[in-house]
Amino acid sequence: MSTRSKFRIYFSLIVGSFLIGLSGCGSPAFEYSIEAKLDPHGISPLTALIQVQSKKECRASIKVLGEIPVEQSFETNAFNLEIPVVGLYPNKTNNVVVPVRGKPAPIIFNDMIF
Repeated sequence: MSTRSKFRIYFSLIVGSFLIGLSGCGSPAFEYSIEAKLDPHGISPLTALIQVQSKKECRASIKVLGEIPVEQSFETNAFNLEIPVVGLYPNKTNNVVVPVRGKPAPIIFNDMIF
């Protein structure tokens, strides 16, 4: 049995490779794409990598929900972000919340399931 099947981590994305647009407060629409890859280097099955691409600078943070939530914040503003996700739980469906904040757009929350 492979490590991936042993841990039975579900990798179905609610938020896949699509654009999300939101306008508010008189600001132009904030559009970006978000993708995730479970075990991106093939050596750590309880990790993932989330990639955010935008035409405007943005920043993101993550929160792995569970018995002991794992939170990470990243203060870097960029057009392309690579966000490491650690702390996924084995033998469970992992819910990860990814708030993305654009400049000056409001925060958009993305729920992902691994």
